[in-house]
Amino acid sequence: MSQQYRPDLYVVLEAIAKGIDTKDKISEELELPETRVEEILRSLEATGLITRSTKGIIIKRETYSLTPSGWRKLDEWRNMAANDLKKAEELRKIGREEEALGILQPY
Repeated sequence: MSQQYRPDLYVVLEAIAKGIDTKDKISEELELPETRVEEILRSLEATGLITRSTKGIIIKRETYSLTPSGWRKLDEWRNMAANDLKKAEELRKIGREEEALGILQPY
């Protein structure tokens, strides 16, 4: 099952790639409610882009990491995000600020 690009999925995948690997850390870093982060993590896991594992002997915590297909998808999504940023920049240059903000808002 392939996951379609959505900015919220992309930013969570990007956070995990940067080593922000627990639900609470992702929630804090991205300023998203933990319930929303849980939904996104389940979706990414169901499509095989991330895996979940338990770390710790005394204090156990669930961590997430990208799968090989997750790394490939992240590369693809980075390009899509870069295109969105480029589009927004072009719109700002010609005075279409509201349209530019509309593109950037989901990020």
